[in-house]
Amino acid sequence: MLSLSLSLCHSQGELKEKIAHLESQGSSVESQLQSQKEGLEKDMQEKEETYKETIRQHSVTICAMEERLNKVVKKNKDYQAEITQLRQTISGKRSRDVLIRLMFVVCC
Repeated sequence: MLSLSLSLCHSQGELKEKIAHLESQGSSVESQLQSQKEGLEKDMQEKEETYKETIRQHSVTICAMEERLNKVVKKNKDYQAEITQLRQTISGKRSRDVLIRLMFVVCC
């Protein structure tokens, strides 16, 4: 009976050591996972900040391009109006020149 008690005590001691060892391993694994999680969160935050900055820069570029486009469209309208006016002026001068020629032919 004494040997059975000693054997049980010895088995209990081994089991306690294994439990302690497994708990230690579990803590170590948990610590590693926590470290990996924090690293991944940091990487994701950096990527998010990079994407936000890229979006901001693209927004600025788009706004600047829209302003340039509006200016070009306005200039184009102004030029078209000027072209129309010059054509009318040319047409009026041609008509006047024709009248002057007719008057010269009739008079002479």
